[in-house]
Amino acid sequence: MQVVFIKYLQNALSYAKPFSYMYNYPKAYQKLGIESSGGLATAINAPGGGLRLDVTHFADGKRADEMPTIFLSNFTHRAGLHLIPDENTMRASLHKAFRGGEREDFFKATLEDRATLGRIRDAAKDDQEIEDANQKGFTIKKLRAWLYAGTEAAYQRAWTPEHQQKLRDGVYRHEPVYYNSVVKERQDAGKPTPTMKLEGSMTKAAVDAVIKSVDDLIGKDGFRPRL
Repeated sequence: MQVVFIKYLQNALSYAKPFSYMYNYPKAYQKLGIESSGGLATAINAPGGGLRLDVTHFADGKRADEMPTIFLSNFTHRAGLHLIPDENTMRASLHKAFRGGEREDFFKATLEDRATLGRIRDAAKDDQEIEDANQKGFTIKKLRAWLYAGTEAAYQRAWTPEHQQKLRDGVYRHEPVYYNSVVKERQDAGKPTPTMKLEGSMTKAAVDAVIKSVDDLIGKDGFRPRL
């Protein structure tokens, strides 16, 4: 999920793009807090400055190599850790979260309307009203806040408390099963190897896995989802 999440925000997926006309209107998106290059988002900035998601940093490599990573056995990884079963469903789920609620109207009126994007690009001030054919009263400041809220909503969908619990349970319950099966094979082959106890170290590892994932993402570049 985390790979699809960061590629989604980068605008790099083949469909379900959050920023349809970024290539054509990079200056408009820049005013909305989205830095870009060649139609791909490079960073997303919160309203008022401060918090910033360095998209390029986390999307780097073959599989978003800089995203927080927890190494698990294949046995544990396949033990029901995924909330969403396949990549296409993940994309649709993220897109729905990003556009959720009142932001749906915002997308239709701005990010999916070339004329409105042109007015955003040419606006002199952040508090200048941006009118479109259907609505009045939009300002760059308000639109920027809604766009960042969509970014946070997408992250919340990718990293829900339910997902965190699945990860904790997976590390705690399934990893020792795999490890101890390897131990038995080694012991049967005459290679003394200590077994892994469920309590103690694995309890701490299960909690640390979740904490480290969140801290790495929001601590390195200032992106702070509301969990």
